Amino acid sequence: MKRAFALLLFLLAKPASASVQVAVLFDDLVRDSSAVCVFTGLEQKAAWENGRIYTRTRVRCDRKLAGQLEQGQEAWIRTMGGIADGIGQSVSGEASFAVGASSIAFLHAGGGAFEVTARAQGHFPVDTKVSKAFRSPDVGAVMAALPAAEARVRSLARTSLTPSATQPALVVIPGKTTDEIANEVALAWRRTHP
Repeated sequence: MKRAFALLLFLLAKPASASVQVAVLFDDLVRDSSAVCVFTGLEQKAAWENGRIYTRTRVRCDRKLAGQLEQGQEAWIRTMGGIADGIGQSVSGEASFAVGASSIAFLHAGGGAFEVTARAQGHFPVDTKVSKAFRSPDVGAVMAALPAAEARVRSLARTSLTPSATQPALVVIPGKTTDEIANEVALAWRRTHP
């Protein structure tokens, strides 16, 4: 009876998943990116690469905020996880895009395509009805900056930087319109890409 009960619990149990990340500062997110755009997902393909599943999403840059991608240009974004050969892999803390959905993404080159800088912390879905961005549902738990980063933030705060320079990206972007975000990105881009 105990064995049957244990088997039943095993079969009914849901997988546990978790992700804890250190909050990335807005200026660090911008500095580590080579392109920032408002994108629309056009197509997705998942495949095995070195024992892992990666999904490549073809996107169109609907609005250039900064960097090397121009409005109307298409690019591929590579993220960990997806479904290939009937097998699914989910990666906590990784950004995920949807075909037809709009989002803001901070990108850098990697893996033969672009990758999202700071994983899900660099991805912000956009509600096109109100033109506002919100926090990616894939972020997971975020903890405060490490002591060395906190010391750097205090040092930066004493300079004449805008308040967003020393705040986590997850504080600066969600709830703002794409126009407000474009202004924040432009200021940070000038500071971080001399």
